[in-house]
Amino acid sequence: MGETPDALTEAVSQLRQKSDHIQGAAVITADGFILASDMPDQADADELAAHAAHVLGLAGEAVSGLERGELSEFYARGDQGYALLASAGEGAYLLVLCDHDAMLGLVLIAARSACKAIAAGL
Repeated sequence: MGETPDALTEAVSQLRQKSDHIQGAAVITADGFILASDMPDQADADELAAHAAHVLGLAGEAVSGLERGELSEFYARGDQGYALLASAGEGAYLLVLCDHDAMLGLVLIAARSACKAIAAGL
């Protein structure tokens, strides 16, 4: 991977600055390792990345089984907010957590832009 950890950290930090409603962001691998993180509690970031990797596997199988191609984005809404997973280049994914007050369309635009920046350096 060509991008430095500092550049990845900068990418997720800039994403978090796009909205006060984005509560955390991380670049993770498909097997749950963190490449960069800007989460409010770093101890939880490792666990979140592991859960996100599991979800990526299941969502990827579902998309493939439904003959929709390869997984590019996955959204989940819970009673405490949204989780977004998006492909950010070869073997990397962006995890974004936001609250219910977030304008989800704007978060998606910002996340897609961050994914392009991350992928360009991988």
